Amino acid sequence: MSGSSVVYGLHAVRAVLARRPEDVTRLSLASGRDDQRMRELRDLASARGILAKAVPMTTLDQATGGA
Repeated sequence: MSGSSVVYGLHAVRAVLARRPEDVTRLSLASGRDDQRMRELRDLASARGILAKAVPMTTLDQATGGA
């Protein structure tokens, strides 16, 4: 990816983590959500040396324009 982009959605984030982890500068995940898919994202990020930060949904909504 060139420049700065926001990628959101479980499948899209998983794809970037799996295929282009060097493009990830920050990973924000919904706080309070601890299901299998979120654990998978955290584990994938951790395996690639990327720290996942839990943030409120309002923060994610602002970053994605409410998408």
